[in-house]
Amino acid sequence: MTLCVLQQLDLRNKYGIQVIGVKSPGEDFEYAGRDTVIRPEDLLVVAGDGELLERFARLVPGVIRRARE
Repeated sequence: MTLCVLQQLDLRNKYGIQVIGVKSPGEDFEYAGRDTVIRPEDLLVVAGDGELLERFARLVPGVIRRARE
């Protein structure tokens, strides 16, 4: 399983959105911090401008894939 650290994704600077929290299957909700580990199956709780959020939602698979390289 490939993991990403939220800080490495740099989503605020790249996409204008902020990850507020992460919900992993079978685990409790966790507020996100720069060292939060993101797994492909995680649900991200994000905030930001509506248009930027919609664009990010369409790009998520590619964003996660690029961050792992």
